[in-house]
Amino acid sequence: MLFSVVIPCFDSEATIERAVGSVLSQTHQDLEVVVVDDGSTDGTGDLVLRLAAADEAARGAGGGRVRLIRQENRGPGPARNAGLREARGDAIAFLDADDHWMPRYLERVAWALEQFPYAGAVATDFLEVHGHRVRPAQRRGRREQARMVPDYFRARMDRTLASATSSVVIRRSVAEQVGPIREDLGLYGEEQEYWARITARGVRWALLPEPLVLIDMTTYPSLTRGLSDFGQVRPPDEWSAHIWPLLGSEWEKSFTDYYLWRTKRYCVMCLRFGPGSAAKTAACRALRRAGGPLTRLELRAIILLPAGVAGLPFKVRSSLRALLLGDGVRRRTKR
Repeated sequence: MLFSVVIPCFDSEATIERAVGSVLSQTHQDLEVVVVDDGSTDGTGDLVLRLAAADEAARGAGGGRVRLIRQENRGPGPARNAGLREARGDAIAFLDADDHWMPRYLERVAWALEQFPYAGAVATDFLEVHGHRVRPAQRRGRREQARMVPDYFRARMDRTLASATSSVVIRRSVAEQVGPIREDLGLYGEEQEYWARITARGVRWALLPEPLVLIDMTTYPSLTRGLSDFGQVRPPDEWSAHIWPLLGSEWEKSFTDYYLWRTKRYCVMCLRFGPGSAAKTAACRALRRAGGPLTRLELRAIILLPAGVAGLPFKVRSSLRALLLGDGVRRRTKR
């Protein structure tokens, strides 16, 4: 199975070699790397060319596996779409320039795609890197097995499946079926809409509960994450607008709950980082779809109370969850 690995980057000179190197050192070697330089102002593009030349020289007659695409700075969505158009593989893997993979990532994903032929997308667990601290993003039992996900939206809400873009692989047929990533939704919205659209189109997900990806949380801001410009973050009602018509009766209830869950998370971010007025607007729109009394109460609190007070219910809930579940396992690692 040929994997096309799409890596969007912008001013990623400090991390791109690590990202590309983690792909080229995979135990599964049937791959190609498509790096899209989104208008970098540093030496990112030249470094990628050197990595491509070194890979080609090392492989000899086998040919190089790294290609570089340069474009004007347009953001992560257009950069990923440029990579998707160039991809030639049977499956498409996404990797952000500040993240990297464990050596067996593609090997295990290839196994999952073979094991679950009806799965159009595979998500693995991942580790979050905070400086010298590494902690799992998911809490798992020791004997959890790879499996099909019966309901993507509920799996996201209960964090059974906490997908990061760098931990998701889709079949080429899925990319062709659902079309390109939307480019008008800014930070976070593009990814959330794409995964939701994939599900609404009937694509099934498989979960590989193995931490095979390292998500570097120390590189804010970057092309694909960061809160340096909160205005880029779109409310869920914008990216969900085109999902509702695609939903069959099977997914309507769970997607509604997922939309409300994401809206509350968006409101908490607005209350913390501003502007608070955006939280009130999003809560007003979400209230039209809210059915449960607790959800309605939380949304009304956001609408009616001052910003500093409105976030208290979420802070209390978060504190209780941390108290009951703990902070997760942390370990130190050299970088």
